[in-house]
Amino acid sequence: MTIRVLIAEHNLERREHLQAALTGDAVEVVGVARDGAEVSRQAAALRPDIVLLDEDLPQDGGFAAAEGLAASGLPLQTILVCGEGSERDLRRAMRAGAREVVCRTAGPTVLRAAVLSVHAEHLRRQGSVPAETRTKPLGQVTAVTSAKGGVGKTTLAVNLAAALAAETGEPTVLFDLHTQFGDAALLLNLFPRRTLADLVQVDLTDLDAALLDDHSERHRCGLKLLAGASAPLPFDALTPALLDQTLRLLRENHMHVILDVPTGLTETARRALAEADRVLLVASLFDLTTLADTRLWLEAVPLETVQIVLNRVSASNKLQLADLTRTLGRSADYFVPNDGKLIPASVNSGVPFVLSHPNSKAACSAYTLARSVRHGSQR
Repeated sequence: MTIRVLIAEHNLERREHLQAALTGDAVEVVGVARDGAEVSRQAAALRPDIVLLDEDLPQDGGFAAAEGLAASGLPLQTILVCGEGSERDLRRAMRAGAREVVCRTAGPTVLRAAVLSVHAEHLRRQGSVPAETRTKPLGQVTAVTSAKGGVGKTTLAVNLAAALAAETGEPTVLFDLHTQFGDAALLLNLFPRRTLADLVQVDLTDLDAALLDDHSERHRCGLKLLAGASAPLPFDALTPALLDQTLRLLRENHMHVILDVPTGLTETARRALAEADRVLLVASLFDLTTLADTRLWLEAVPLETVQIVLNRVSASNKLQLADLTRTLGRSADYFVPNDGKLIPASVNSGVPFVLSHPNSKAACSAYTLARSVRHGSQR
């Protein structure tokens, strides 16, 4: 199946670079456009699968062109080509309806990976993956994150993943995306042979399901863990291209993929959130700064897939549910009660509370959330 690409770039040298990078198996450049008006006409006439838009495109620029193509209703996806590919560029691109941002200096491997990934994700959402490649159902990805540390995000991600694996018996993997200090392994009392630090050294052409499995550790409940880095790596060590390919392989081989996404809206974190079928945004009623940061997070990441999990709920919380509703303009979707003895003991022993005390109130809430994740899809 060939992916048809339209290139919108006014600079001849950059246009030729893009054409050379994308020409080959599975990708066909069907046309070029030199300004915003031409890209609209070409898109309507050629019906490409992907439009590659330069941010400096004459006549309003690439971001405006992306908005126009999104509003046109044409069955295509857009990728912005930017000078820096910064977090700000990614945020603007998402709001304009684009699916990816790549840097102008990106090499052929990164450009092709972006095109292949965006097209594959589009087919998955449409339920139209070609029969010859659809050998089994694709798993669902759930991202767990928070606007601020200290709200129990990783503890919740670990217990959610363990609950899914233990209750369903279905292939479940927890992917710890922390490139600085990943704690998921500690909470599962696992001692990984390999971590994210090893995975980021892998060449994309060598990455396959067997290699990912070799980088994983298996917990006694059946859960597999791709551990986060135990020593600090650069924040951008896990590239969007590596993340995309890893998620594709994990989807193909697991029913449930749980992502422990770090706080902070880095490019990779945003990419993970955008690719997830469901985003669980963890908050608490400990203090007003947590709610204020959660509100800012919701404004910065306008995704329909976001659901709020209010964690560590107790009568001793400094704030009330009314404070959450007033600050966020919405209520929480899920509630997990606090247990000042059980949860710290669970963390310190490395045994998820859903396994050690499955009948506790906290565990029952986590199992309820796991059943919702299993049976519901936000896309």
